[in-house]
Amino acid sequence: MPGRGAAGPARDAVNAAGEERAPGHGRAPPHREPSAHPVAGRRRIAWLASYPKSGNTWTRLLLANVASGKDVPANRLPGTLQGKQSSSREQFDDLAGVESSLCTDDEVDTLRPGVCRASAEQAARDGARLFCKAHDALHDTPAGEPLFPEEVTVGAVYLMRNPLDVAVSWAFHFGHGDFSRIIAKMNDPHHENPASGRHLRERLLDWSGHVESWTVAPFPVLVVRYEDLLADTFGQLARMVRFLGLDGAPDERRRLQRAVAAADFDRLREDEERDGFRESPPRARRFFRSGRSGDWRRYLTAAQAREVVRAHGRVMSACGYPVLPPGRAD
Repeated sequence: MPGRGAAGPARDAVNAAGEERAPGHGRAPPHREPSAHPVAGRRRIAWLASYPKSGNTWTRLLLANVASGKDVPANRLPGTLQGKQSSSREQFDDLAGVESSLCTDDEVDTLRPGVCRASAEQAARDGARLFCKAHDALHDTPAGEPLFPEEVTVGAVYLMRNPLDVAVSWAFHFGHGDFSRIIAKMNDPHHENPASGRHLRERLLDWSGHVESWTVAPFPVLVVRYEDLLADTFGQLARMVRFLGLDGAPDERRRLQRAVAAADFDRLREDEERDGFRESPPRARRFFRSGRSGDWRRYLTAAQAREVVRAHGRVMSACGYPVLPPGRAD
């Protein structure tokens, strides 16, 4: 799957999700929202997929608050919303029948679809459903098998963010503020997050390749732009809840309102200041840093912004993001 897809599929997926067309094309016409498959048999996994620093953790907190009907502290997220991150080394070692440390990265990737099936079968026995975070692009394994098997997948919520803002947020996440270094990674079609103590290798591709890989998935995908989630958190959360089949509770509106209030960004920053956040990397000053759209204008030079647009302008435009005129960063 690496490299497959085109602006057409990306545009269709975004418009089908109710997002704006590229500038100059007006609003998308009336459409029918996608729906995930029903949870049944081995079909148990909903992927919460995104390129890094695109709102995945915030979205999982929102959904955890809705699913539990409680205010879930960020540090209790893993124990509330069932499902491991797709690259979890712990889950692989538990279910693969071999320790990941004894395998090459390619051997691990070859075994990962089997781990997904084993996880789904375990959930089926428990009568559970899984919400699994994924930063991997949707690619094939070295054996030619999809990394995430369609037969165990309910659907995917794909979180997308303007790559100009991703570059700033990702650099601060690593604690170095070297935007050019991050942009080089985002523009590399072979980029991968290396394996670490807790995580397996994640093949990201470049930003455009990541977007296109997920928007042509063989299962239902709901595209949610980070910018729209910021502007209308309640409305976008309601879309996700409907898509995932979590709606229908008598007190649904109150649950959604409470979930949005509990995951307010200012509140998350205060909680992190007081208690820390277990997913924050060691060098990052804070995980919940800004939560703004358009922050790139404060940090990127005109040359850095042009570099992002040169690499990703086609897909940015297809996904409704304004593409800067040549020579301008404002």
